Amino acid sequence: MKPVYQLLTALVLSIFLIACGGGDGETPCPPNTPCDLLEQPDPGSETTLNISLVLVDTNGNATQNVTATRPGKLIATVSGIDTATVVSFSTTIGELPITTAVTDVNGKASVDILAGTTLGAGTVTAKLDTGEFATTVVVIGASDLQMGSGNPFTSGVAAVSSAQLSAGGTASVSVVIQDANGTPFTDPAQVMFSSTCSQSSPTKAAFDTPIALVNGVATSTYLANGCVGDDPIMVTANVGGQNLSAVANINVLPANVGSIIFVSATPDIIGVKGSGMQETSEVVFQVMDTSGKTVANKTVNFALDTTAGGISLSQASAISNTQGLVKTVVNSGTEPTSVRVNASIAAQGSTPMITSQSRKIVISNGSPEISLTLVDGQGNAIPNVTATYPGKLVATVTGIDDPVIVTFSASLGELPIKTAVTDANGQASVDILAGTTLGAATATATLMTGETASTIVIVGVADVQMGSGTPFTESVAAVSLAQLSAGGTATVSVRLQDSNGNPFTEPAQVNFASTCSQLSPAKASLDTPVVLVNGMASSTYQAKGCEGDDPIRVTANVGGKNLSATASINVLPASVGSIVFVSVTPQLIGIKDAGLNETSSVVFKVMDIDSNPVANKTINFALNTSMGGISLSQSQAISDAQGMVHTVVNSGTTATTVRVTASIPATADSPEITSQSRELVISTGIPDQDSFTFYPEVLNPECWGYVGEIIPVHVRMADAFNNPPADGTAVNFNTEGGAIDASCLTVSGSCSVNFYCQHPIPTNGRSTVLATAIGEESFADINGNGRFDAGDENDAFLGINGYDGKDVEGKPYDLGEAFVDFNEDQLYNPEQTGGLPGGEEEELIDFNGNGHFEDKDGLYNGVLCAKDTNNQPHAGCANPDLGQSRSLNIREDFVIVMAGSKGVGSSIVITDSCQSGDPGCSLTVADNTNGTLDVELEAAGSVSLVISDVNNQQMPFGTKVTFSASVGEIITEDNYNWPSSNTPGGMRFGVAVKGETTPKSGTLVVETLTPHGVSTQVEVIPIVIH
Repeated sequence: MKPVYQLLTALVLSIFLIACGGGDGETPCPPNTPCDLLEQPDPGSETTLNISLVLVDTNGNATQNVTATRPGKLIATVSGIDTATVVSFSTTIGELPITTAVTDVNGKASVDILAGTTLGAGTVTAKLDTGEFATTVVVIGASDLQMGSGNPFTSGVAAVSSAQLSAGGTASVSVVIQDANGTPFTDPAQVMFSSTCSQSSPTKAAFDTPIALVNGVATSTYLANGCVGDDPIMVTANVGGQNLSAVANINVLPANVGSIIFVSATPDIIGVKGSGMQETSEVVFQVMDTSGKTVANKTVNFALDTTAGGISLSQASAISNTQGLVKTVVNSGTEPTSVRVNASIAAQGSTPMITSQSRKIVISNGSPEISLTLVDGQGNAIPNVTATYPGKLVATVTGIDDPVIVTFSASLGELPIKTAVTDANGQASVDILAGTTLGAATATATLMTGETASTIVIVGVADVQMGSGTPFTESVAAVSLAQLSAGGTATVSVRLQDSNGNPFTEPAQVNFASTCSQLSPAKASLDTPVVLVNGMASSTYQAKGCEGDDPIRVTANVGGKNLSATASINVLPASVGSIVFVSVTPQLIGIKDAGLNETSSVVFKVMDIDSNPVANKTINFALNTSMGGISLSQSQAISDAQGMVHTVVNSGTTATTVRVTASIPATADSPEITSQSRELVISTGIPDQDSFTFYPEVLNPECWGYVGEIIPVHVRMADAFNNPPADGTAVNFNTEGGAIDASCLTVSGSCSVNFYCQHPIPTNGRSTVLATAIGEESFADINGNGRFDAGDENDAFLGINGYDGKDVEGKPYDLGEAFVDFNEDQLYNPEQTGGLPGGEEEELIDFNGNGHFEDKDGLYNGVLCAKDTNNQPHAGCANPDLGQSRSLNIREDFVIVMAGSKGVGSSIVITDSCQSGDPGCSLTVADNTNGTLDVELEAAGSVSLVISDVNNQQMPFGTKVTFSASVGEIITEDNYNWPSSNTPGGMRFGVAVKGETTPKSGTLVVETLTPHGVSTQVEVIPIVIH
């Protein structure tokens, strides 16, 4: 018995045993399918599911054989269930472009099987989620394909555009793959190109490789890059397990023969005749001698590689000038295509022909036009911009339907972004700022095809002032300490504002300098430049050997206006001694009763004139603010043996920042010595509800039938003062469908996890995902004191006396316990009434652990409650002494659509070009409800429809929706990319179709292609042109 039949016999016997339940009675797992992913059937179910599997050829006949030219189709038939069922397919050999399918009304589900690259026999399995499966045998055989070229076709030989090249020249190498009947092989395949010189080290020739096969043809460009003489070329491909190859040869002339070098094609995109675009392109070559010098008075011949549509040359030959340059002009034809120019010098005596080839010149049927306007933030046309009034350049492109890139430039002003893509209205825009130079300038918008438009922009002087203080003093900088000890630090700050006192909020850099900071070596340092934030810029000054008065100058150029301010710091000589700031630990503490650490240790070091530590020195401490009752544990301390001295800052009841000043009192022999700490932040550190943000990167991944898709999910939180909560705050996650990482810990207020596509998958394809963290409720701080007060703030929280009880996003302040809202009705259906169906199994996040849902309690659950006259929380707040919690689960959720791959069409709306009986309408059969698009000659009608997945939900993010018409012309956008969306139901798409000059009939085909490569023909709509 031959080996292949022995293998087939063994496979058939094993399949028979599996189908009969052979073995110990357990149902084995299908190949390559983890058993723990299979849902086990309900032992109490009385319904018996059966599944069978057959392999058929393209004519529907049963077969066991598949080749690269004869693919097959796997058809699974499911009985015992009336509803649509997902069938998963797998194979041990060959390729399955799609691995899942849904049964139709006849209980059948099918997928294609391709040959792949390995020959032999294998097993194909079709499996249900409930565990039932069926198998069949597939044999992958060698195909009858050939690789070659020419007409007539010559197998094993590749075609080359130039058999002999000058040094540095290029040529195209191409092959055709076809079957024994001469039919091109159209399945995907990669073709490899190589030569002896391209594989040398270093390489002396180059190929574009690999090349994707398109309609049976693969073409690569060969570049001579040092190769001399014959260079054997090998072209290979593996198709359906069959190794194909073809050979060719290119002879590269030595450099001493001379060469022709392609220089330019200007422009490299031209229009077809009558398009309104430029219809000619000037092509330039340069003739070189053996030493690389230009050659004059040399005759060069030109030829086109195609004359499609009547493409022609202005001249077939030319003589090189003194720079060795020679040129010709390509005249476009009537068809959109691409063309190259071949240049050659005829063979003379022992010198062979020298050739070269230009780059590709595109001939387009488009005729874009562009205009440019300068507008303000409201879209009104304006003539000028200033630092306080920036503008926007808006380019409008007409004459082309596709999005195009527009490049912007301006000889004055600043463009933070210089390119943009046109939107559906053909408009692209970028911001233009004033910059630092005044005057009038030209702004230009340019398309890649060379079309330009321009407008005048005037950059004017802004009315900005630099200064400090309240009231504001122009040209004066503020310093936190006018006198410093040696090595001490102080803050220098300025404010930029307009003539009305409004902060200047545009981006700007502010420079800080002093006399000592500019010495070499520097004897002082300043942070510079500093970016302006909300009109303020602050720099830290540190004395590093400077003594006496150190003049400080602050400068900035805003919108062409030079601004400046001055100040001075007096630095005491080192002989007096110094105080150096060492540390503040921690740098974030909580306000009173917030539950965080409420104290921070601030350390300074006392130094003598030689920078040695000074012990037993009395140091005084002071705060720069006592807002909310901030205090120091001690206002005086004595330095230890290391010169260290410290005090402790106790937080108050208000969120703020604070610094500590350390000083040594003045004596008869020395002035006062001072230094200042860095900023210490006082806040709650507890996340609150209205700052909780929870979002996925994709709302509609292709989950239905694809296990393992991963979607990153992100959380951002802040406390009641919108500062990040303490690092390490835990966030927990729950999901209705799929799976999600259990928790993450925040760093700087954020953390991320992954959502995974897997079972369970809700029947409607919509999964609610919930994130919770222990935090506090939000409230409206009407009086701005940072506390939840009785009266108006309590009314606003509860929604009484004219208030609605909701935050700026329309969400309630007062919260009940969190739960996973399966049916999206905002009610916990197991215990609340009036809800929608589908929420009976919703999962409770039981904060108090009593096993029941607790609704909102009418109290503020948080740490920022104002105290009454008895120093107790007022009646509107949760009071721990009464067993009421000051914290709860803050939460946020979203719905992720576990989208299916098959597109389904519905709600088709057909609008004929006119209705029969209307004035001027030549149609006698036009009826918008007859299912056919009827259009008059050269008139237009439209079709739109709603597309959804199999569950009437959004298709997967990134799905491509395409419309194609076999007659007429689609005059609107004909393809769309599906956005990230979880809106219930599908999405409507449509096109307009224009009739031709003669009556015709055809179809409009609507198709979807998902990111996993699943293609669906959604609808086919008849078109009749009358």
